[in-house]
Formats: sequence, C-alpha cells, structure tokens
Amino acid sequence: MKRLIKWMLILSVIFCLLGIGVITAGAMMDGGYYLGHALKAADRWEGHWEEGYRALEQVPFLKPGNMDLPAKEVSLYEDIRELEADVAGMVIFEESDELAEGQLRVIKGNDGEDYEYRQEGDTLKIGYPKKRRRGNMNIRNTVTLQVPVNSCLKEIDIEVSAGEFLATAMQADEISLQVKAGRIEVGQGKAGILELESDAGQIVCQADVSRKVSAESDLGEILLSLKGEKEDFDYELECSAGIIALGGSEPEEYQGLHHTSEIDNGAGKKAELECSAGSISVDYYDGQ
Repeated sequence: MKRLIKWMLILSVIFCLLGIGVITAGAMMDGGYYLGHALKAADRWEGHWEEGYRALEQVPFLKPGNMDLPAKEVSLYEDIRELEADVAGMVIFEESDELAEGQLRVIKGNDGEDYEYRQEGDTLKIGYPKKRRRGNMNIRNTVTLQVPVNSCLKEIDIEVSAGEFLATAMQADEISLQVKAGRIEVGQGKAGILELESDAGQIVCQADVSRKVSAESDLGEILLSLKGEKEDFDYELECSAGIIALGGSEPEEYQGLHHTSEIDNGAGKKAELECSAGSISVDYYDGQ
C-alpha cells in the first residue's frame, strides 16, 4: 500500500511537470516566433550595410551644386509621372520653380555618384549597380531630385537600403517609403495612399492623407504626423512585440505579444499600423 501511494505521488509530480512544460512550450512558441523573426531581421541587416551607413553618417551633409560639393552632371527628364528610386547614399528631393509640369531634374554630386537612371514611358527608375552591393559603401553618393512646385505625381516609390532620403515636400496619388538600414524624412507630404515600412531604420514623415495610411515597423522606428485629428481615421492595430502610440487629446499606447485592436470612428479614412519589434508613434497637426 505504501509502495502504491509512493508511485502515485511520483506519477503526480511527473504529470505536473509535463503540464508545466507544455504550457511553457506553448507560450514560448508564440513569443519565440517573434523573437526569432526579430533576430533574423537584425542579422539580415548587420554587416556591410551597417558599416556603410556608419561611414555615411560621418560625412557632413552637403547639397550638390555648391563650392564644397560641385555638381558632376545635371540631367533633365520630361513627361515624368512616376518615380522609383533605390537609395544607397544621400538623396535630396525638393521642389523648384524653374521646372515645368512633367519635368524632373537630377543633380549629381561629385562625391562618387554612380546611380543608374532609366526612363520607361512616364516612369523614371533610379538604382545603383550591383557592384555597389558588394562594397564601395564609403562614398556619399549624393543626388538631388527636383520637381515643379506643387507637382503631384501619380506614384512615388522610394527604398533606402543604406543612407538617407530627405524630402522638403512631396505630393503623389500614392507614396511608398521603405527603409532597411537608413533614414527617410519627409517634411510636407501629401497623398491619397501613404505606405511606410521600416525594417531596421527610421522614417519621419508629416503628411496630409486623404484615403489610407499604412505603417509597418519590424525592428525600426516610424514617427508619423498626420494632418487632422485622431478621430478622422479608423484604425487597425497589430503588435507582436513592439509599441504603437497614438497621440491627440487623449494619448493611447498599445503593446504586448500579438495584440490586435480595431477602432471604428465612423471616419472616411483608414490607418493600418503593424509593429513587430520596433515602434510606431502617430501624432496629429491642424495644418495651419
């Protein structure tokens, strides 16, 4: 009898431990998935991209066309309605009252600029040659892109692999901004649809959005300032292991493993915010 009780106690302890193990494993499967995803993303962008970005940060900001940074070449493109750019260096986007509708001017800095330019119909595509993907990341590679004042393009698609993209003003029906290991800053954006994606870099954007904005942060940071009030948007929020903060008169913060929320303000505009292991911060301005 004593032996039976002894074995029953032993089996009870074993089953308790197994139960705890199953619960722990279940929790770790969810959390471990996002942690593993974050670590993979971090590993993906470390290495020569990170070294190249550090080298770029050490070079003072210069704009092509002045005494410190002469312009190597100036090119003018006509009938441009769409822009696609893959950035690895410094790109400045600005308006110019010297240009007419449909024109886009490229001012190339004399600091190692080696982008490739290709016009396909009404689309200008800017990229860097494959040889730069393997090295030669210690150059500034500065370019200024100029469009007419108050020019509204059909689509703008910018991807920053390592470096910076700075825009004083930008207008398009659709704007897509993606940063991998650098920085994007847009001062006065205006779009029907705005898409932001940060892998391991930073996006700072102020924009007037008329239909929909989506922001996705993996390990990066997105600082978004929207014209209007918080109640002007309906929200879909999803956090894996990051933080989403909404400003306004009553600030709100959302975080936690696999947290989802929907906010229906009965508004005509929509905001979709997804954060894996980084942060998304949204505030609002009146546009005055």
